[in-house]
Amino acid sequence: MGPIGRIARRCGSSFPTVGPAAVRRVHLHQSVRRRLCRAIFCIACLLPTTSLLAWTISHKLPSHVARCEARARELLGLETRIGRVRYPQPGVCLCENIELTDPETRQRVLQCRWLELGRSGPVLVLRPATVEIDASQAGRLVRLLMRRLQRELPVAPATVRVLPSSVTLRGAHDEQTYDDVECLIESTETGDTATMRFRLAGGEKNESASVAIRRRHARQAGTRVSLDTAGAALPVSMFAPWVDCPSLLGREARFRGSLWIDADERGWRGDLTGVLTEVDLESLVAARFPHVLTGRATLEIDRARIEQGRLVEAAGLLRAERGVIGRSLLLSVSEALHCRLARESIEAARTGNLNYEQLFVRFVLDAQGLRLTGSSAESRRGLLLIDERQKPLLAEPLEQPAPLVALVRALVPPSRTHVPATKETAALVPWLPLPPVVPPPAADGSPPRPAARVRLGK
Repeated sequence: MGPIGRIARRCGSSFPTVGPAAVRRVHLHQSVRRRLCRAIFCIACLLPTTSLLAWTISHKLPSHVARCEARARELLGLETRIGRVRYPQPGVCLCENIELTDPETRQRVLQCRWLELGRSGPVLVLRPATVEIDASQAGRLVRLLMRRLQRELPVAPATVRVLPSSVTLRGAHDEQTYDDVECLIESTETGDTATMRFRLAGGEKNESASVAIRRRHARQAGTRVSLDTAGAALPVSMFAPWVDCPSLLGREARFRGSLWIDADERGWRGDLTGVLTEVDLESLVAARFPHVLTGRATLEIDRARIEQGRLVEAAGLLRAERGVIGRSLLLSVSEALHCRLARESIEAARTGNLNYEQLFVRFVLDAQGLRLTGSSAESRRGLLLIDERQKPLLAEPLEQPAPLVALVRALVPPSRTHVPATKETAALVPWLPLPPVVPPPAADGSPPRPAARVRLGK
């Protein structure tokens, strides 16, 4: 017997009523029982079914998708387009074909094939699939994350977990895919933390790099960013939202190591240890200074310390093989840093650029100055540069350490527009229009030729 039959049977029975003297039974009329059954059916069955049907239809209408887009636009500050919104099970929302664009430039920032939203207690759980990010617009996502950590978003859950997925960073010239990308955002009384783990596509399963951003909420608010590549060599293009590394080090450069950076109202400081590989010397030197230097180098950084945005201490090794070095750079380094330049290299340099076989420079930079050390191999002891015939080109200086401004003089040619290298001029010069390098004229009015201190190499 169904529930309606059981209700009717109960309605047909007598209902006890308590009176002052005794218990009496009252029998309901047939029409009353019928109306009562109809009311119970409408309340318990028809009304919930109709409400659920109306809710389902309303959430399939374009107006509901438009409301979801408007809500996302208000929260993210980005133009949002959603192809479809579904609710596969209670408490779970599935958005398909999501696209975020810059409201000003109309450039696409992110697109996602689908995103599942749900809750696990107080935690908002996001499960994306097939995420693609425009590398030139990745800074917008970083600023959005910082707004969340600074508690500037209008509505932000205390804890957000993004389940592992694949993310592709597309640039104008290349793209890089990261697998098992997951993120956890947590809020406490002292601050908010975002921790992200990922690995390069095709890499070892145990090579999971991690990035942590912690925002301190105290009298002196600040932000700490830390990175540990866990042995993986990451492309420097992933640092583009903070530093334009590809134009500085080349598009093929990669970093393996660890670093941390603290930023607050006093400035920023940090520490870095690791290895930069596939560094393009032409991008690093020739694209910024009037010298010729080509080749792919490896920069091993034993330590690098930054205080108030300035490099105060560094030590490491720069080595490269098979490249081209210009005559002007050889003469400038010899003159400014007192490096020993072989006589035969000067005679060869007069004809133009030279092909080198190996560049090996171990350096130490601190408050005392700059110290350079050459190769420690028996046949190349003390040599910084050898040519393609295995002949010495440049040897380590005899007088060390050299002042730090000597490195600037080695890279920038002499000019008639000189300013003192002091903290006071550093604060003033960025606010003034700067002229190009203007070499002082020679006695006959012609541009001077670089002079070099010549010492015979070993």
